[in-house]
Amino acid sequence: MISLKPRSLRWRLTLRIIAAQIGIITVLAAIQLIAEAYLWSNGNLYDGNNGWTAVNTVADSVTRSPDGVLTIDESAKLRERLQDPEFWYVVRDASGQQIMHGQVPGNVASAVEALDAIAYADLGQTIDKSQTPIATVQWATSRAGVIKVMTTARSPVTFTEALSLASAKSLVLVVFLSLITLVILPIITPWVVKRTLAGMDKVAADAKAINFKQRGIRLHAGSAPLEIQPFIDAVNAAFNRLDEGYKARQRFLADAAHELRTPIAILQTRLSNLPPSAHKGLLQADLARLTNLASQLLDLQRYEQGAVVLERIDLVELARTVVADIAPLAVAAGYDIALEHETAHCWVNVEAASIERALGNLIQNAITYAGQSGLITVLVGSNGNIDVIDEGPGIAEADCEKIFEPFYRLKNDGRGAGLGLELVQKIMMAHGGRAQLLPATTSAGAHFRLSFGSSSRVAGTPA
Repeated sequence: MISLKPRSLRWRLTLRIIAAQIGIITVLAAIQLIAEAYLWSNGNLYDGNNGWTAVNTVADSVTRSPDGVLTIDESAKLRERLQDPEFWYVVRDASGQQIMHGQVPGNVASAVEALDAIAYADLGQTIDKSQTPIATVQWATSRAGVIKVMTTARSPVTFTEALSLASAKSLVLVVFLSLITLVILPIITPWVVKRTLAGMDKVAADAKAINFKQRGIRLHAGSAPLEIQPFIDAVNAAFNRLDEGYKARQRFLADAAHELRTPIAILQTRLSNLPPSAHKGLLQADLARLTNLASQLLDLQRYEQGAVVLERIDLVELARTVVADIAPLAVAAGYDIALEHETAHCWVNVEAASIERALGNLIQNAITYAGQSGLITVLVGSNGNIDVIDEGPGIAEADCEKIFEPFYRLKNDGRGAGLGLELVQKIMMAHGGRAQLLPATTSAGAHFRLSFGSSSRVAGTPA
């Protein structure tokens, strides 16, 4: 089914093809009209004659005197015809009044007496119609009313008269063919256009399949029109440049993370040899953040490649371990922290260290942004989801779509590089799942959920 949206290419092509067809029909009809009028007026068609021209010329000059007598008020056209000594006519009205001029040919003169009994007639024509009739009888409308005119049928026509006589026939032809065009082309043209642009549908499908997780997919020209090929080539070239830029960025981040490890290790060794002091504590905290950043960069590279080693683990036990490790930090920051689980055990196939890191990052995020008070709840659902819920100020709606983007931070307080939540998302995607920010269950607070793909879940409990 063709789209009827105004901006649809198929809709535009269909309308323009129909308009072009009607335009061509009109132009051809005009050419035919002019050619016919020219040939007619030059005697190459219909012997250059037409009875109606003489009838109309006479009728245009017929009028009545004030006392109702039928009279002739000669027009310029009639005077021009009267210059021909052989031109003649007979005019009769319904009351029987009659006007005659010229010599009626002998072989049709008897028709004058029977004029009242004749409606329309061509007189003096051969049986095979190989010659123009000698005379014609026609009804005509004049200033004196409806009259009957008998005159010569061998009346030469001018180019203008021929143009006028032929125009009615051409107009009917144009209207008839245009109507056929309007009826048939809207049915045929959309089908033809759709078949012609079918290759564009394949290009559109290729474009929809492109995403950041499947780089390397390109648009295929296939059966797309050749006019679209430069556009497809330009788009593919742009994708190539983007892929190269992405690879270069990833190589830089990986190289930077590796290069940072050595100076970090040296700094750690030197700091450990310093005597205890307030400055030493601050430096160690800064070094810990730097170490975490380097680890996050390396982990991002690994998880993007899907490099995870799966093992069968109990999510409840994993969450208990993570909560126990982070609880001192949460309490020191002013929070209460609780672990809840809907089932005693929940078995999944995952990389334990990765999930511990993802869950730890979510809890650390709550400790950082939940306002240094309230309860942080970690809930392990029976379906394998892990929820982290806090009672802080929550996350603004404008930030909800951006928090999983790399280097995005809710606060520019110098803490963190904005990679924690992106890393969480990468870890979950490597496991066929995802991280989500859900609507808060209370009036405030953030509610994050880790959900696993069906391939990670294990039915039942260990024996």
